[in-house]
Amino acid sequence: MTNPITEITPEFQRGWDAALMAVRSRHESEAKKALIRARRNKFPENFEREAGVHQGSAEPKTTFDRTPVAMTLLIAAGELP
Repeated sequence: MTNPITEITPEFQRGWDAALMAVRSRHESEAKKALIRARRNKFPENFEREAGVHQGSAEPKTTFDRTPVAMTLLIAAGELP
């Protein structure tokens, strides 16, 4: 049996990359929508701020540690006590 804390399988990595890509895409889309609403609104500051939050969320984070996520998934699947 592999140690789930130290080894990340190719399947998990593919799923992880797909999830990150989906989240990034969603935040980019929400940022674009907020900027369009800002252009059409009399008071655009809130929408511009919202767009900035989504743009920041869409940027890749290099310091994110996926080990707790892997542990949570394995516990939920019943593979760890």
